[in-house]
Amino acid sequence: MAPPDSASPAVALPAPREGGWIRDFVFDGTLFLGSTVLVFVIASLFAAKGGEANILRLDGAASALDLVIPVLLGGPHIFFSLVRTYMDVDFKREHRQLLRVSPHVVAFVMMYLAFHQYVQVAANLVLYSAIFHGAAQLAHIGMRYRKKSGREPWDLGGKAFLVATLVGPLFFVSQAVATRASFDFIGQPIFKALAPTWFVWTTGAVALVAAAYWLADTVNHRLAGGRVNWREGAILAATQVAFWFLASVEDLDVSFQAYNAWHSVQALGIMWFAMNAKWRAGRVRGPKQSRFCKDGAFGFTYLWAVAFSVGIGALVILFSNFDVANLPRSPFYFVFAVTVLLNHHVLDYWLFFGKRAFDD
Repeated sequence: MAPPDSASPAVALPAPREGGWIRDFVFDGTLFLGSTVLVFVIASLFAAKGGEANILRLDGAASALDLVIPVLLGGPHIFFSLVRTYMDVDFKREHRQLLRVSPHVVAFVMMYLAFHQYVQVAANLVLYSAIFHGAAQLAHIGMRYRKKSGREPWDLGGKAFLVATLVGPLFFVSQAVATRASFDFIGQPIFKALAPTWFVWTTGAVALVAAAYWLADTVNHRLAGGRVNWREGAILAATQVAFWFLASVEDLDVSFQAYNAWHSVQALGIMWFAMNAKWRAGRVRGPKQSRFCKDGAFGFTYLWAVAFSVGIGALVILFSNFDVANLPRSPFYFVFAVTVLLNHHVLDYWLFFGKRAFDD
């Protein structure tokens, strides 16, 4: 039955789906597959070329990017994640200790690093956590497409897909760290010790073998008369090509925001699909979460999400004495913004790979 606060018919209808799409052609094509274009467009427009100006020929364009994307996309996708975790009665019941412990552990670590002048360690932690988290989201979407073809997400081919999607991005980033003279993120060098030669070769080999196994499994399944969902392969290909391109961009801050935009648009899509599907199935309990999940509430939820972003930013600016130009070097940037970000990373792994990850 539909949630009691809903004005919809008594019988909840399933989310619209077409063939192998998670929702439908427009939704998936725009948010899950088409959003990959953002990586190339943003990086190409805003990255400085050869130490000179960016294509837009605008001073401060990259700095503006660091403000606009986190406020309009980065922060909002975190809010959508919070709706699916801290506001979800089932998730809170099943993961009560996780929800209590995770934010405190993350906050303590960030405060220790920020106030003891280990900002470089914090910056490295943020970068690698973001890469792994984004790859995990891509793997989750790809495994949903696998399920749409009638195959189990966690069969051996699905696990190979997961490994290839997670390890491939790590290889491209590690290779860039190992081969460049300097690889800086928010003004902090990325540790070359994190990318020894053996690690670069190992991640490359593991990703290649996993992708080859997935491809062989897919071909054999198709030859045996089974159904194959090409969108699963499209996600894997987009992941590898996009991360290869991002790792090749000299300006890591710009490439990170290009990645942030791509990842956030995908996250808004997958989070909204999952929470709206749960509402449509009548499994959302309580008016607090329902108002953010019901049909037609995306715009309402997004406005709340932007307000959430602005609120976090305001806290950082206020505690940093309005030193806006140096916010990434402020300890309060890590205490507030990064703590929220990393806690969201932790919780999302249960949304992506937990026992209910593919229920909707």
